[in-house]
Amino acid sequence: MAVSPEQAAQTMIDNLPAKTGKSLDEWQTVIKAWLQAAYQAA
Repeated sequence: MAVSPEQAAQTMIDNLPAKTGKSLDEWQTVIKAWLQAAYQAA
């Protein structure tokens, strides 16, 4: 059974904590901090 792209994206978001140990909000915080550090170093 095919799922819509929206359903597939939501499934990936829902599975983040189990697969990575971090929620989407936590990943956003990590990425923002990394980008900020990367731009300050440049």
